[in-house]
Order: sequence, then C-alpha cells, then structure tokens
Amino acid sequence: ILMSFRMATRTDASDPHSTNTRSKSKAKRILFRIVLPIVSVGALVAAIIIANVATRAATPKTSATESSSFTSPLSTATCVSWFKVRCYTPAQYRAAYDLTALYNGEATGRPITGAGETIVVMEPYGSPTIRNDLRVFDAKFKLPNPSLTIDRFGKIPPFNPNDVLMAGWAQEATQAVEYSHVFAPGANIVLAETAVETTVGLTGIPQLMAAQESLINKGIGDVFLETITPAENSVPGFSSGNYSSLLNLRYALKDAYAHHVTVIAPSGDSGPTQVIENVTPWPLYKYQVGTWPATDPLVTAVGGTTLDLKPSGDRLSPDVTWHDQYGASGGGPSAVFYRPQYQNCLLYTSDAADQLLCADL
Repeated sequence: ILMSFRMATRTDASDPHSTNTRSKSKAKRILFRIVLPIVSVGALVAAIIIANVATRAATPKTSATESSSFTSPLSTATCVSWFKVRCYTPAQYRAAYDLTALYNGEATGRPITGAGETIVVMEPYGSPTIRNDLRVFDAKFKLPNPSLTIDRFGKIPPFNPNDVLMAGWAQEATQAVEYSHVFAPGANIVLAETAVETTVGLTGIPQLMAAQESLINKGIGDVFLETITPAENSVPGFSSGNYSSLLNLRYALKDAYAHHVTVIAPSGDSGPTQVIENVTPWPLYKYQVGTWPATDPLVTAVGGTTLDLKPSGDRLSPDVTWHDQYGASGGGPSAVFYRPQYQNCLLYTSDAADQLLCADL
C-alpha cells in the first residue's frame, strides 16, 4: 500500500506531533487507484477503517460513451479500450489486498470488518441519489446493505445536474460511500453534506470544519474522510506569510485528535501542484504546491496508486503511482507545517529483512 509522505517545512502553530526540524527535501486525492466498475470511470475514493486509509475520487471527462447506460459492470478490457484505464470489481480489490483473511478472522484470530465503527464522509453538496446508488451497487456485487445515515449542515442549494461542481461532488460522494462499504463491510457510514463547494481557497471550509466538530462532539465517527484539496498557496494571507486563516480552522482536527478519531485527506489529483482557480482551462501553479488538510500533521494524507490485476485479483505487476491522462497523485512540500516527528523514520519491510529508514535531517 502506497501512503503519501507530507514533506513539511515550517509551522506557525504548536502540534502534539510536530518538531522544529525542517525538511531538506522538496518533494503526495488516495491510496490505490479504483475505477468505479459500474460507470467504468473515476479515481480512488475509499474510507477504510480496517486499514485506516481512504481516498479521493476525480471522475475524468470521457468520450461520447459516458452518456451510455450500463446494465452490468464493464470488463477490464472494455474499460481500457474505452477509457484507457483499468477497472476492477470489489472482489478483485479485496483479493489484491488480502482482505478476506481479515474478514474471516484468519489473519488476526478474530473477524475485522469494521463492525461497531463509523466512517464519516465529509462532502460538499452530497448526492441526492446516494441511497439508490448504493442499493444498485450492492445488488450488482452481492454486498450486504450497510447502515447509511445522511446528515445535512447549512442551507444546501437544490441539486443542479448541469452544475459541473455539484455533479462532480455527487459522483465523489457516491464513490466514497460505495467503496467505504466495500472495504469495511460491517461499518456504519455517515454522509455529512455541507453547503458550500470547497476546492480553491478556504471558501466553505469553515462550514465543513464546524460540521465535523459537531459530529465528533456528539461521539459520531471513528474515521473521517475529507474530500477537499485546496492548495495551501490559495488561502488568504499566504503570500505575505500569514497563515492564520488556515491555522484558525484546525480546531476540528485538534478535536479529532483529542477524541482519538482518525482524519484522512487526499493529496490531490494534479500531481505535485494544484489548481489555482475553478475556471477553465483550470490553471495550475508552476511549482510544487501542497494541499490542506493533507499537509496537516494531525491528518493522514493519502495518495493514489494504479493496480494491474488478473481477473482473480492477483497482481500482474507492482503497483505504481497514479499518473495518466486524467491526472496524477498529488504532492508538494508544505509551506505551513514542519515535518512531524513520526515521519522522521520509516520501517521498510522486504523479503530479505526489515530496515529502519530515517530522513537526512
């Protein structure tokens, strides 16, 4: 499993995990690449309690075939032919990550399915069809019906399918909920819908953080999946070195830490840089830019990988970093946070031996 490293450079606020060590390297929305089998397009979105990982989806623009109605999942070969990406079934993903041994208890001596835990998907706007989407998905792949709760925060405008941003967030909500269910089939799922789109700058993030803190203080949620990826550079005051507008929004993350709640955020879909503004032609920064909250030491950042699987789920080749015509796993050094202490060393396991790799500080 490829987890993203947040290469941080400085901080303006104390943190229980941070140190005053600066990273010398300039270096990453998702854990492994998932293409939604029913629609045959998309990037990874999963909140996984059993592995404490999750991902963010980015549904690509496709050809005229995107308007087709599919009555059954497409084959991997068809996906490659039509969309130039591989798509797999939940069974193939479960086999690829040896999850059956967790579910039946062989791996740990007791079954681990996420039972008794709650995944919260934080999503601007949400999806008006999520319940039906999940029912259809579960029926196609013979999955049990999960516990799904929808909480709405703020005055959410009526859904407009012609609004590109609203439609995109709805697709992401559907993918996040469906694959949370795939990987943690016993977990409860809460979809927390907020009122304002949040991709560039801090627009809408105060509402999202307030909603998250409200749920945490009510004892709702063991794993929170953030789906937002605003560039650190886009927040007010950044150009003058004033990061207070961002740091003042960390209260929900601190609350999660205090309650032993895991928060997961995607690293972005634009490679080592990010979108400057939500207007065509979607301009990008010309240098490495990190995304918040993925850069925050209180958050587990997750980047995307691409899998190459047999029909059985066995690997044909090693996983690689997601990078194709639809985007790439995000990354870039933080300009706000120091490298957290827990990233100074990494335990690398191989067939030969275990090695402790430590950063050149």
